[in-house]
Amino acid sequence: AGIVFPSFSTGSILYLTGKAENLYGASARAIMPNMNIVSTICVTGFSFVENAIPLRETGPSERSPYSPPVCYLAEEKPPSVSFADITLNLIKTRVLDDTLMTLTFESSRPVEINASQNCVLELSEFLRKRSHVLLDWEEDESTVNDDCVRTWTVSTPPAPDTPCTLSLTMRAIKGGLITPILYQLARSVDPQLTGEEIDVAGLKVCARLRGVGGDLPVPEPLAACDGGRRLLWIAGGIGITPFLSLTRHVTNLAARGFGIWDVTLVLATREPEVMLGLIQEAFVNKPSCKIDGCQSAPSLTFSIHVYSPRPFKLLEPFPPFVSLILHEGRLDDSGALFGNVDAKGRESHICGPLPFVLNAMKSLRAAGVDLERVKRERFTY
Repeated sequence: AGIVFPSFSTGSILYLTGKAENLYGASARAIMPNMNIVSTICVTGFSFVENAIPLRETGPSERSPYSPPVCYLAEEKPPSVSFADITLNLIKTRVLDDTLMTLTFESSRPVEINASQNCVLELSEFLRKRSHVLLDWEEDESTVNDDCVRTWTVSTPPAPDTPCTLSLTMRAIKGGLITPILYQLARSVDPQLTGEEIDVAGLKVCARLRGVGGDLPVPEPLAACDGGRRLLWIAGGIGITPFLSLTRHVTNLAARGFGIWDVTLVLATREPEVMLGLIQEAFVNKPSCKIDGCQSAPSLTFSIHVYSPRPFKLLEPFPPFVSLILHEGRLDDSGALFGNVDAKGRESHICGPLPFVLNAMKSLRAAGVDLERVKRERFTY
């Protein structure tokens, strides 16, 4: 066998050659507990080359949550703090429409997740075993090698009074594997599409937490003397999810009197009732939000521009500090809207499918915004 170990921090490369042997069963577990197959290499030669790579990492690096879980040797002691021991139990489901749902999980121990971050879940136990007990479906050849690892933005992060509870709002992807099965499960317990949260803890659906990601900075409060915080959030469809947690974050800070906030949300969606309903809940569902029953917020102004291909009506009104402006059709690339909302003087953050992100960037450029200062997210985890 030959193995190459590159170092992207120093640029060095270590080459190893050796005799490989595969161990099975007890002989494998003697080296690495809980593993039934282990390959060993008896090194017969090596070569170490300094400065072999003209690339260098800048800043700190961290392990990718998509890497397989670390397995430790028999003589090694696993770390006391790790995501590997955290399980998430599905406790509530809520069907929002014919493709959207919100799933609420309870973690086996508290997890720190900041606003707009995502979590990486491994659902192999659910997909391979539990789902076949609960649902009638058959796997095909395309699912055999699927690692069942998926990433979703956390729409409701854990809070101080609920440190083990988090919610994920997701769309069932046509042709996907995991989300259609999860949606089928949610529909099975709410066949009438009531839109209510359903307690499903008794179904015993579990996932493993692989990691928490997303390093976009969370906005911190600024006082009026410093100009306050002026934010521009641009969401395409299900790209609203990071802004749901950010709305909770900002509303909570404003409720406690921290900072002056001026937020403009631009939302392009074919499901305006559902998306705006989720935003409404983000204003009022925070337990610590006590701004006159969330009816007034002197330190927070929130403007929502909605682009939708059809007219719609809201079931519930927004709080008085929220203004809603309706636009028919799609967000164009002329930059007119972003010029009107003074995008140049705001911190911009975009999330959505790639075509939407590119169109929004073109419109921001037309409004004179420095694109290097725009935070961008798209669904390519």
